[in-house]
This record gives sequence, C-alpha cells and structure tokens, in this order.
Amino acid sequence: MGIGKKLKVRIIFGVVSGLFFAITMWLLDSYYDDETFNINKFLFHFIFFGIFQGIISGFYIKKDKPE
Repeated sequence: MGIGKKLKVRIIFGVVSGLFFAITMWLLDSYYDDETFNINKFLFHFIFFGIFQGIISGFYIKKDKPE
C-alpha cells in the first residue's frame, strides 16, 4: 500500500514551492534589510507556505481516470 499519485504530487509541490518561497524571502531580507540568515524565519516560511501550497494544489490536480 503506497501513497496515491495525487498525494505524492501535492507533497512534492508543497516542498518545492515552500523552499522557493523561503529562499526568495531570505534573499529579499538580506538585500533590502541587511538582515543575517535566521533559521527560524526560514523554517517558518518553508513549512507554512509549503503546507498552504500543498493544500491549495490539491484543487488543481485532476483525478486519475480509470482505464
């Protein structure tokens, strides 16, 4: 029993989008505000944005049609 294709895609999409958002926010903070790298802020952006995007992406992924 493995996880479904839809769930796997949602998890991968959530991780990738969360990581992209966290890196982007880190770069913007370091460029505009001259802040040093803060691991707590990075993990917060990564986890919560990734979870949010993973949930939202489920509405856009079409169900597999049985053949």
